[in-house]
Amino acid sequence: MEGDLLLAGVASALMRNAKPATGPVTTPTGSGPVTATFTPEQINQLSGTIASSVESAVSQIQITIPEPQITIPPVQANLSDDQLAKLTNAIQSSSQGMKMKQVQNRFLQIPNTTGTTINTLAGGAPAGSYPNIVLIDTIQFTENVNLIAIVLSVSMLNTGTEPMGVYAGRVQGGLLNLTSSPDPTIRATDIYLSLLTHNNSTGVTNAPASRTSSIAFSPTSAPVHMKSNESIGIYACSQNIATALLSADLSVFYFTEDMTKNAV
Repeated sequence: MEGDLLLAGVASALMRNAKPATGPVTTPTGSGPVTATFTPEQINQLSGTIASSVESAVSQIQITIPEPQITIPPVQANLSDDQLAKLTNAIQSSSQGMKMKQVQNRFLQIPNTTGTTINTLAGGAPAGSYPNIVLIDTIQFTENVNLIAIVLSVSMLNTGTEPMGVYAGRVQGGLLNLTSSPDPTIRATDIYLSLLTHNNSTGVTNAPASRTSSIAFSPTSAPVHMKSNESIGIYACSQNIATALLSADLSVFYFTEDMTKNAV
């Protein structure tokens, strides 16, 4: 409707302002519709006016697109007390594992040692004979550590009539007696590894016993704690004879840890 009125107004204006046509003018007679004749120039003016009016009308049209609204419902996680406890324990275990330091190793070698030498260290015969064991050498720690593995390798040539043995344990003195008390609650303590042999060689034929023994501890739940300045050592026993001979290697694996909470 508005477009028709616009076109009619434009046409009326053009007709009022139209230049007179050249040539003879014919006046219509009789009844019937009136025909308006436009020159090419007037048609061009009419086209320009229509295009300008349409452009002005389009420019006044405003289209508003509303912004989309997205609503995310809140997420609720319902955990039972048991599930929360398991989650907490898992986090704590992971944290403890991250605090663990690099595993370190210490090595101790006992070269050829005779039965006579062992008894001399013990203070004379038969102080170094089984079940008395004598401290031969030690590994001393300069900081608090947790032992996680111990490996003891031994070669023993026993020409005597009594047992010969090598032991790895926490240093508790220079001489220990392994004799068991009738009381089952009283036993030697902190002896981690032991290797024994009876007579295996003579002056003519030697057949030393070569053996390896090892033990491991859980680094997170059951390590062996040793405080700074404590030691682990090799103990041994043998008859007081020069032909009895032993050699031993001790490897200790551990990691350092703050053990002040374990202090007694």
